[in-house]
Amino acid sequence: MKLIFSETQNNVIDKIWVFGIILFSLSMLLYYLEVFTPNTFIFIQIWRVLFWYFNTLILSWYFYKNNKIKTGIILQLLSIPYFFKNDVSFLLDYNFTHYLYDFTWYKSSYIYKIINFLSLIVPFLYFVKHYFALENFNVSKKTKWLFPILISILLLNVIDIEVENTFGNFTFLNFTEPYMQDIFITIMEFINTFKILFALIGFFYITNRFGGIKSIRKPIDEQFIDTKFFKWGFIISFFLLILTLLNLAQSIFTISIFSSKFDLSEVIKLVSNYFLLLYSGRFLGNLIQFRGYSLKKYFGIINVFTLIPIFNIFSFLVLLLTKRAENVTQYFLNLKKNKKLHLALYCLLLTAFLIYEYFTSEVKAINDLIKIPVFILAILLVAYYKIMTKIVPFAVVLFLYFEDVKHFFDFTEGYLIFFKDKIFSFLWLSSFGVFILYYVLYYVLHKSFYVEYSNSKNEENVTVNIDKFN
Repeated sequence: MKLIFSETQNNVIDKIWVFGIILFSLSMLLYYLEVFTPNTFIFIQIWRVLFWYFNTLILSWYFYKNNKIKTGIILQLLSIPYFFKNDVSFLLDYNFTHYLYDFTWYKSSYIYKIINFLSLIVPFLYFVKHYFALENFNVSKKTKWLFPILISILLLNVIDIEVENTFGNFTFLNFTEPYMQDIFITIMEFINTFKILFALIGFFYITNRFGGIKSIRKPIDEQFIDTKFFKWGFIISFFLLILTLLNLAQSIFTISIFSSKFDLSEVIKLVSNYFLLLYSGRFLGNLIQFRGYSLKKYFGIINVFTLIPIFNIFSFLVLLLTKRAENVTQYFLNLKKNKKLHLALYCLLLTAFLIYEYFTSEVKAINDLIKIPVFILAILLVAYYKIMTKIVPFAVVLFLYFEDVKHFFDFTEGYLIFFKDKIFSFLWLSSFGVFILYYVLYYVLHKSFYVEYSNSKNEENVTVNIDKFN
């Protein structure tokens, strides 16, 4: 596992549990200040300063652990304007507006927009510049300009850039006892700490893939997947997949319901969630496929449960604890038979589930039964043909949501209204997320059943390729 990360990254990862304790302690202190202290100017400012320190420490910790103290401090100081942008904007507006009103095009809100943009982008670009300099990635001049943009987008998913109440997202919950709220928040902050740590490790991994120009499209090289890499790769990628999905739902809801105007940070955060959902899904799919190659065993339907919480513990343990088979010939001889058997079992379980869903539903529609042959055809296509992962997910979404998609292309009201009312509406932002979600689902299903070279009749060719995973 250590070979995947650089020495500077391992300096952070080796003692990352210490960082986790610090972050969790700071987050609980923030909650204590928010709930149990008076709503006075002093305590509000203490909370804001601590919130700034908590969020900026997530990025500065990398430099502190690598003895770049000055860089870490400057990064935290550069981030101050963003966390206090309302105060900075008000101060500038109060002192300079009477000069700027001479320009007919000027509006008071422009100062806030400029401060919002600069205070967001400057610390991120500073981090990217020094991070890439320390990692010393061997990249071309062209890609050096591309990386700051990509990394800035990814970083927005690592930190919480919105200054909001810790309990603000859960006001709809009513607790019978006050201590239940404290327990709930403690659990949520504990999970959030893991999310930050896993996202940071994921960030290191992704920048290594980009920085090394190994492959942007392939999250994992074709290589032997040992127990340690599989264990942490599975836990981190699945955890990020689920939490990114939740973040995506929240981001879509925020943009479409609460944003009355274009918000750059929210849109970038949305793009970040789309990307991480796609990348973590592809990573997980490749991981289970290459693990099967490394063990020289066909797991088929066992892999299918990797996307289902709780149930995936079973598939995780099977893939983790199974011993490697040494007989490649036996693996090859049983491959086609095992594939057909596992696919038949999957189709049987899928049919049983859809029939059960149909008869237990209060509103019955014939389309619910048509799903059976459609989904069976879909799994057979992705199980046998690579190219179908780029076609089947979108075809299935169009089949399920055809009427909604048809209304999406109604341009009669004009292009401007189309982009304003439809592209940035909850329905269509979520629809785009649904396309990606279905792609991830069918990509993992493809990797669960499909075996490279399984259609080949030449055992020698299969043996040579499978030997790459020794």
